[in-house]
Amino acid sequence: MSKQEKTPADNAPTAFESQVVRRTWHEGEWWFAIVDVVGALTDSVQPEGYLKDLRKRDAGLAEGWGQIASPLRLTTPGGVQLLNCANMEGVLRVIQSIPSPKAEPFKRWLAQVGYERIQQVDSANAFSALSEDQRRLMLRDELSQHNKHLAAAAQQAGVATPVDYAVFQNHGYQGLYGGLGNKEIHARKGLKKSQKILDHMGSTELAANLFRATQTEDKLKHEGVQGKSAANRTHFEVGTKVRKAIADIGGTMPEQLPVPDKSIKQIERERNKRIGKGKA
Repeated sequence: MSKQEKTPADNAPTAFESQVVRRTWHEGEWWFAIVDVVGALTDSVQPEGYLKDLRKRDAGLAEGWGQIASPLRLTTPGGVQLLNCANMEGVLRVIQSIPSPKAEPFKRWLAQVGYERIQQVDSANAFSALSEDQRRLMLRDELSQHNKHLAAAAQQAGVATPVDYAVFQNHGYQGLYGGLGNKEIHARKGLKKSQKILDHMGSTELAANLFRATQTEDKLKHEGVQGKSAANRTHFEVGTKVRKAIADIGGTMPEQLPVPDKSIKQIERERNKRIGKGKA
C-alpha cells in the first residue's frame, strides 16, 4: 500500500463511553488524538489545558514527549489540522500519568480497538492482496521479532532462566486460551513433540498472539514490573484482556480456531523452492 493509499476506516473516529476519540491510520497502525484520550479519561471541559499541566507535573512524560507524540492530520471543527497523536504504546504511557478510575476500562477498550484493527486488516489493500499463507508468514515473522523484545523485557523484570521464561510464556497462553497452557494447546492441535504451536496457527490466531506479546512487553516496561511472579501475573492478565476483547467483538476464541493444513515450515520450504526455481 502506498503512502497515499488509506484504509477504508482511515480517520474514522471511535468512541469510549460516548466520548469521541479521533484516530488516523499511520504507518500500519492506529494513532489516536492525545487530547481526545485525555478528555475521555478525565471528562475535562478543557483537555488541552489538562494535558499541558500534566506535562508540567510529569517530568518523565515531558522528557519522552517527542517519542510519544506525532503531529498528524485530523478533522477538527475548523477543518483538517495537525493534532498531536500517539500510537497504542504512546497512549498507554499517557494513561499512566492520569489518575482516573476509567484507566482500566480504557485499556480494555484500547485492546478491543487494537484487536479489531488486526482483524479488519483484511480490508487494507496491502494485506488483503496477500494469500492466507503469506499472511501467516508475515505475522509469524513479526511475532518472532516481538517475542525477542518480550524476552528482553521479561529478563529485565527478573525472568532470568529459560525455565523461568517458559513458565512466563505459559502464563500468557493460559490467559489468552482460557486456562490452556503450551502443552494443552500443543495436544489440542494434535502436534508432534518437535512441532511448535506458533508454526501451526492461522493468521487470526497469530494476530491475537502478536497483540498479547506487544501489550505484555509494553506493560512490563512502563509499569516497571519486577519479580518472576509479578511478570507471570502481568502476562496472564494481558492474555485475559485480549481474550475478553475477542469475546466483546464476537470473535472466535483462539483455541477454537482451525489448525491449518500446512505448517509455517512447509510454507517456507515451498516459498524457497519457488525462489530457487526463479533463479535457475
